Amino acid sequence: ELPNLGFCGMYRGPYFGIMELQARLVAGHLSGRIRFGENELREALDISDGIRSCAPRAQFPHFDYPGHMDELAQLCFGPSSPKYNVDKSDIGEMVSPAFYQPDEE
Repeated sequence: ELPNLGFCGMYRGPYFGIMELQARLVAGHLSGRIRFGENELREALDISDGIRSCAPRAQFPHFDYPGHMDELAQLCFGPSSPKYNVDKSDIGEMVSPAFYQPDEE
């Protein structure tokens, strides 16, 4: 019920790329650049609640770091944002948050 409240850095582990994309997503939403429908926000909150309340709790609820980065980047920068593992040729390669930057700011 607090429309101007957002949380960033809510990720288990020292993965600063996730935290940066979370911050970009919240800033984009608060500035009006990124818009979500009420149903989208409610669905996201329901998924989050489900992750927190499942038993037994997973040690790493978002275990697919590159996939989670891809999802956040698409929300922040649109469907043409970079994707880490599109053709599976980069499996085993290091994932860098620098890969997930917009073309223009």
